[in-house]
Amino acid sequence: MPGKRSAANSDESAENSTVNAASVMASGGPLSTTSKSERAALSRATGLNKGQLSFYVQRLEQLGFIDKHRPITKAPTAKTVRYRLRDEYLRFYFNFIEGKRARIERSGGGYHFDRLVGKRWDPFLGLGFERFVDRNLEPLLDKVGARDVMSQVGTYWHQKTARQAGVQIDLVIERVDHITHIVECKWSRTAVGKQAIDQLQRKCQLYPNPRGDTLRPILVAAAGVTKAVQTSGVQVITLSDLF
Repeated sequence: MPGKRSAANSDESAENSTVNAASVMASGGPLSTTSKSERAALSRATGLNKGQLSFYVQRLEQLGFIDKHRPITKAPTAKTVRYRLRDEYLRFYFNFIEGKRARIERSGGGYHFDRLVGKRWDPFLGLGFERFVDRNLEPLLDKVGARDVMSQVGTYWHQKTARQAGVQIDLVIERVDHITHIVECKWSRTAVGKQAIDQLQRKCQLYPNPRGDTLRPILVAAAGVTKAVQTSGVQVITLSDLF
């Protein structure tokens, strides 16, 4: 049955390519198919050329496995986009289980969690915390008084060039009263210090602010902040403030 075998192999190849694309997206932060280096990483992992890669990325998006994001300052039709994996279990699986399944199964349940995740657990939680805040916006909007005046929420980034430093902003909240909140989400096991404030203020400086709004920085800190941060004048929000 060569015809059926060929179709089955084609389906298996398509499934593997889709899974490999998802795996690359899970291994770090959002990936851009318009960035040459990131597109090359996806192509190497999947064995797909540019045209094929676009097809499988669209397939993952249609199936609800990944989200598409544009910088909040860009038009909805802009080609500057990034994709990230939606499902947290798949993020965990591709980061820590895929590639280790045989060892885990051979261990008979004796493969310890610390050995499994190594030093990548906290970075993994850092990205997860950012997404957690993004998916629970209403308490944050209430806390900063933006629920009734919010016009749009998104993220922002631009690449490093010869003229400017690169920047990645976790959340940008634009309001109809010409105030824009620049939000930094910090996961840590201990209170966050002044360095986080310096980083946040630097991001405010790098944000292009196309509407000429008043920029108000907000630090969302999972484990709270030090006294130096409390007296910095930057609004701080903790998990206890949100829930």
